Amino acid sequence: MFVQGWGIRLYIRWFGEGGTILYGFGFTLASFLFFAFLPNTPFGGLLAILWCPVSALGEVTLPAIQGRLSRLAPPDAQGELQGVIASTRSAALMIGPLAMTAIFAAALNRDGDPFYGAPYLLSALLMAACIALFLRTRAPDHPPAT
Repeated sequence: MFVQGWGIRLYIRWFGEGGTILYGFGFTLASFLFFAFLPNTPFGGLLAILWCPVSALGEVTLPAIQGRLSRLAPPDAQGELQGVIASTRSAALMIGPLAMTAIFAAALNRDGDPFYGAPYLLSALLMAACIALFLRTRAPDHPPAT
């Protein structure tokens, strides 16, 4: 809540909109990798708890993307855009847990040592794909609205 409500203004001022999106993607990618390779020990659990507030710093991505999309869409398509964003988020919130639970179950049932971080590793790969796609299609930054 703090990062999306207050921090977003600082990030956009410092990095611009595109830089803020890349910062958020990069921080989220780093957090997924961190969680993927945590040791399965009480120390690993402590590290996860300590990293959780730090991982929230990547939450600037969604407001920055919504701001960019709002500027790219014509005024008469703003409602449609917000509906598409909400629908996409809803689909991700339904599909994500199902897919990640299946990946976690498969990682536990494999021969040898289970890989508890498999869902986070897949998430990191998807985030890397998002970064590559964003860099490939990146539009120029616009000054933030005041």
